[in-house]
Amino acid sequence: AIKPDRSPDVIVTVLDDDDVVTAVNFARENGLKVVVHGGGHTWCGLAVRNGGMTIDLTNLNESNIDKATRTAIIQPVISNRELARRLGEHDLAFPIGHCPTVKASGYLLNGGMSWNLSKWGPACLSVKAIEFVTADGKKVIANETEHADLYWAGRGCGPGMFAVATRFHLDCKP
Repeated sequence: AIKPDRSPDVIVTVLDDDDVVTAVNFARENGLKVVVHGGGHTWCGLAVRNGGMTIDLTNLNESNIDKATRTAIIQPVISNRELARRLGEHDLAFPIGHCPTVKASGYLLNGGMSWNLSKWGPACLSVKAIEFVTADGKKVIANETEHADLYWAGRGCGPGMFAVATRFHLDCKP
């Protein structure tokens, strides 16, 4: 019953990072404001803007899990439920969120209030790096030493993030 009375001029459904770069460059070159759709959990439709471009990340749902180093590199549209399942196959865990259908992008960009908050802290503290496409169409990896401003912002800024997150590097627990 709650449907925003607005719609973008264009919706771009991306298949990979290069598609995100192309979409961002097109939007910049044509003066389009951009919003990112990473799962659609928000009840108020934050990913629906009036005019401009919506970049739909729905297809970015892959993961690479390394049990030996207890790390996972995940794309943004993996749900809490799916991440828990994939990590469980490797006897690993992560500070997963309360709602099983929430996608990694929204959960991690908003800080990540997890089930294990008292033991492991918010999920954002277990994010070791984030891969972004910046507003100038560049792919960067942000961590404590490289692009530290993006790294800091990407661990709590929520839907106001000024770059498109395409991968999260996670420090997992046994």
